[in-house]
Amino acid sequence: MRKLILLIGVAILALSSQAKPAHAEDIKTVNCNNCTSMFDFLLHGAGAVYKTANRYAMDNSDRVWVTGNGSRVLVDLDQSVYRWFGIGNFSVPIYDYTKVDISGTDYNGKLARSTEKNVDIALVEAKWREIEQNRNKALEDARKKKQKEDERALDDLTWAAEAAAMNPAITIAMNQRYGYGFGNSWYRSPGACWGTGTGVMCQPY
Repeated sequence: MRKLILLIGVAILALSSQAKPAHAEDIKTVNCNNCTSMFDFLLHGAGAVYKTANRYAMDNSDRVWVTGNGSRVLVDLDQSVYRWFGIGNFSVPIYDYTKVDISGTDYNGKLARSTEKNVDIALVEAKWREIEQNRNKALEDARKKKQKEDERALDDLTWAAEAAAMNPAITIAMNQRYGYGFGNSWYRSPGACWGTGTGVMCQPY
């Protein structure tokens, strides 16, 4: 009996040593400017961690801070939803893959703590897709903005170099021909630039 108890104790210690401690600093933070009700925060938080949460691990993979509109809500997603099935006094728990439980606490005290049980998994998946689409759009917009800024900087550098090398008389004639500042509507070209003896002359973009 003592050997059995010792073996059980060793097994528990081994499992606990492999589990990742649930430190608060491990919890990620997401923002939701459109969240106003506690259910908004709960659903947004559940969607943010739905694909990365590990219901079998003792860590913070199923928890997330959701901030927005003055609230700071700690959302906890519980995917271990069971239903009991049986006949008479005999019943067994069966895992329900279609439902989740979500709870949250607003640490800024604006919204009351709430727990939503048996939330349809389809709602959480839809919120996850929305979050991913918004994230991808933000990344693409940032990439396009950076590309445009780089192209503008390269254009400015190119025109500045040409301005230093070109003959002022020639560039003034070009400006006159293409209408920059001279009211020549036949050759006006918005956004065009020409080098001059003192720098670059450009029409506004």
